[in-house]
Amino acid sequence: MLMRSDKCIVPAYFEHCLNSSLIRRQYLPKIVGSTAPHLNVAEVKTLAIPLPPLAEQYRIVEKTESRFSVLEELEAVVSTQLQRAIRLRQAILDAAFSERST
Repeated sequence: MLMRSDKCIVPAYFEHCLNSSLIRRQYLPKIVGSTAPHLNVAEVKTLAIPLPPLAEQYRIVEKTESRFSVLEELEAVVSTQLQRAIRLRQAILDAAFSERST
């Protein structure tokens, strides 16, 4: 669905709103169709999206993007540490079984 704004909403703010649990709770029950799930335009028009002043929208986007950046860094660290733990476990098992055979 193509959504246009009359410049009263920052696109990144709108995207974050649509992905927020507050708005998702509004539209998920309204999704129809099993093969190609979709929302009717009339349903989209009923969504209650908080609309602060533009300056506040930009501030919210900046904070949100900053926090997402931190989350992505943490995900990378966790992934690296998980791989390290897997390799360490395998090394321990290899060492344990190689000691038994000698």
